This record gives sequence, C-alpha cells and structure tokens, in this order.
Amino acid sequence: MPSADALILARAELDLDAGIAHTRQLVRQNASPAFLAGAYEAVVNTTLASIHLKTRFRDDVTFLMELAHRVNGGDDPEVLARENLARAVHLKELALIAREKDPEFQPILDATRAHFALRLPDLARMVAVKSPASYSDLVREAFSHRAEVEGIVQANHDHVIWIVDHLEAHPHLLRLPHALVPRLAKTAREVLEWQTARVKRGVDEIYAGALE
Repeated sequence: MPSADALILARAELDLDAGIAHTRQLVRQNASPAFLAGAYEAVVNTTLASIHLKTRFRDDVTFLMELAHRVNGGDDPEVLARENLARAVHLKELALIAREKDPEFQPILDATRAHFALRLPDLARMVAVKSPASYSDLVREAFSHRAEVEGIVQANHDHVIWIVDHLEAHPHLLRLPHALVPRLAKTAREVLEWQTARVKRGVDEIYAGALE
C-alpha cells in the first residue's frame, strides 16, 4: 500500500502534466495576431524551460512534504515559510524571468510567504495519514469536511489571481516585452480557472456519498 507521501506526489505530477498540456493548448489558441504569435509561444516555452518546471517538480513536492513532516514534529509553519521561501519559489531561477529585487516585487514575496505558512499545516495533515487506501481516502482522512478542502482550493485560486493581477499592473517586473504581458495574464487566468474547476470536480468525486 503506497504511503501518503507517494500518493500526494503521484497526484501532484498528474496535475502538473495536465496543467502544462492545457497551457500549451491555450497558448496556441491565444497566439493571434500572426505577427505576435511566434514571440508569444516562444516566451511561454522558453519560460517553462528556463525554470525547469517539469524536471525539478518531484524534488519540489518532496521538499514541501519534508517541511510538512517538520510541522507535525512541532516546527512553526511561519518560521519554516520564512526560512525556506527562497528555496520554495526558486528565487535564483526566478531572476531569469522576473526582476525579483524590484520594490514592486516584494509584495509578491510577502504574500507568497504568508500563503506558504497557511498551507503547510494543511499539507501536514495529509502527510500524517497512515496507510491510506487511495488518494481519495487520504483526503477524506485528513479533512473530514469537504468545506475545508473547498476553502483551500479557493484560497489557492485567489492567491494566484492576486499575483497575476499584480504582475499585469506592473509589467516591468517581467523580463519580456511589455506588449505580451496582457496576453500572458489572460492565459494564466484561463489555465487557473480550468485547473481550479478540475480540482473542484475531483473534490466532488472524493466526497461523493461521504457524510458532511
């Protein structure tokens, strides 16, 4: 029987693959007019490659689960979030696509650190589940009421939307042609709404027939 950590990692990788595939599809759909299409698609593909999203993902999820286990061991989530934020967001790699030292970027780091601290205890509850029969069983064991999971999903959605809004309002923070920022923001919102709806459908399936 797989461990909670293994089930969480497997589900995260499935979600990542689905998200990347949908992003590439939307990029092709949103790539008009023709004179911007090549630049737009190149920017997205170069960004995905430069941050090594796929190759580093397993290590990233494993790292977050290690922090979650430390929360279960008594460590303070806020301290962990503060001490590990640069590693969690890959601040060095982020510098390739964003001006992370600009004063207008600091609110993103502050908001992400606060959100990180809030979500670590949720992940801690999940990694604490012993011998789950499946991912659905793991989620139901960690969160007996679906409203808790729905709240987490919505909070994650709102956090990402805030970041997208902030970057669109301050396009100089991104190291790419400013004319492409609105288009990228549109794609980011579309991917987020699609992924959030997908996750909510999964929550429906997990709690189908379960007592509230």
